[in-house]
Amino acid sequence: MNYKIIHIHNDYKFVIDSKKFENKRFENIIIIISNDNPYNEIYNKSALIFEQNNRNFNKILEICNHANLVVLYSLTRFNVKLALKLKPEIKIAWRFFGYELYGRLSDIMLSTETKNFITHTRKFKFDNWLKNLPLMKLRQKTKEKIFLKSINRINYFFGLSYEEYNFLKEYFPDLPEFIQLPPLLKEYNNTEFTERKAPYKIIIGHNGSYYNNHIDILNILLKYNNHDIEPVLIMNYGNENKSYYKWIISKATKINRTHIIKDFMSSDEFENLYNQISAIVINSYRQMGMGNVFIALSKGVKVYLNTNNVMYNWLKNEGFLIFSINDFEDDVKSNSLYLNQNQAYYNIECYKKMINNKYTVNDFQEKVMKVIMENNIDKYYNT
Repeated sequence: MNYKIIHIHNDYKFVIDSKKFENKRFENIIIIISNDNPYNEIYNKSALIFEQNNRNFNKILEICNHANLVVLYSLTRFNVKLALKLKPEIKIAWRFFGYELYGRLSDIMLSTETKNFITHTRKFKFDNWLKNLPLMKLRQKTKEKIFLKSINRINYFFGLSYEEYNFLKEYFPDLPEFIQLPPLLKEYNNTEFTERKAPYKIIIGHNGSYYNNHIDILNILLKYNNHDIEPVLIMNYGNENKSYYKWIISKATKINRTHIIKDFMSSDEFENLYNQISAIVINSYRQMGMGNVFIALSKGVKVYLNTNNVMYNWLKNEGFLIFSINDFEDDVKSNSLYLNQNQAYYNIECYKKMINNKYTVNDFQEKVMKVIMENNIDKYYNT
């Protein structure tokens, strides 16, 4: 017997995540909800692509009501509505990326410099004025109530670590049952490692979102003006705040050798970039860009994270050599922005153990199979 799993995506970049469910026991149906089709040629034979409107909502709802499991890749307003409209017996999983909850904790997720800039922008002031109008307050309260109701309806939370899940439970106690995701699908088999030499390419952040707190890192680079460093900013998505985007670009261009990536990269271009860099520094206080972090670890790239980020402690506990933002400043001064060969291979081996032994795709699929079969037994005894 095959079990039908419907995957609801709102972002083409993360459709590949559905591959974690490839199993002869699963019939996977991928639905992409998007009003633009940049990758239509890639997915038009392997996915159902719908524009976002009421008529298509009803079509998608009908498809999902015949599934054994519906996986929502983020909780957009569309997906929240879908979760609340699905038949009660349909199991729902939420593939957590972060913004839905961390966006509600922005006061503790931004550095002082970032927060000061954001709160002084014209857009923030206008939005703040708007949301304090009585009618807007009422609408926001209603939207929040509906969002929290959808979390209560969802059965499973697909996340990367219990540490993050437990952290979020302190703020959102009604989160669904946790199921551990495998980190990445691909194993990067490095049989040779070449130690990086100056000039050292370092990636700052993973997109244009202000949750990267880019400014603190750029200020460190401006302070020491190290000519052996080539900063690389990936700013090709997550640029919702245009004022912030322009601010960071203007700061970055003051640093020698800075390269700013504004266009989307193919998977080959993306992987090749990580073959060249010596370090990546993500100054976020929240989980984000973990795909980038895992690729970096698998390729012997030095990883710097903020100690406020729960993933910093998780990766340290998993045995990885992870470095702090304070370490980064020290390394900028001493030109130590790379791992030596022993350190690089140590992280590569830790990564292999993680994906091949500890958090495997097979283990994840077994858990998914178990919850689906339990649901089928419940339905049998309730009929």
